[in-house]
Amino acid sequence: ETLRSYFSQYGEVVDCVIMKDKTTNQSRGFGFVKFKDPNCVGTVLASRPHTLDGRNIDPKPCTPRGMQPERTRPKEGWQKASRSDNNKSNKIFVGGIPHNCGETELREYFKKFGVVS
Repeated sequence: ETLRSYFSQYGEVVDCVIMKDKTTNQSRGFGFVKFKDPNCVGTVLASRPHTLDGRNIDPKPCTPRGMQPERTRPKEGWQKASRSDNNKSNKIFVGGIPHNCGETELREYFKKFGVVS
């Protein structure tokens, strides 16, 4: 079962990228999946846990660069300001990707969640 096909069950996946080490070209164990519809992200997050090739993967919402909220440090520790729905992203971060999983597998896995571009 590939990553793209797995996530396609939640909507159309429009993009799927596995981050690789520049020196070894090996998977760094994480990547990004982008859906056509930003609402698919919420569906993916609500459907946890996710398992790919026998390993748990950990999808999280992804905030586009430049739209990340400022961090404040209250006495209780670091907190991240909440995002408004206007900044809703159609992209997720996926951690825990098996090293033998390629971009094709990632796209196939997420395709069941939506269109991947």
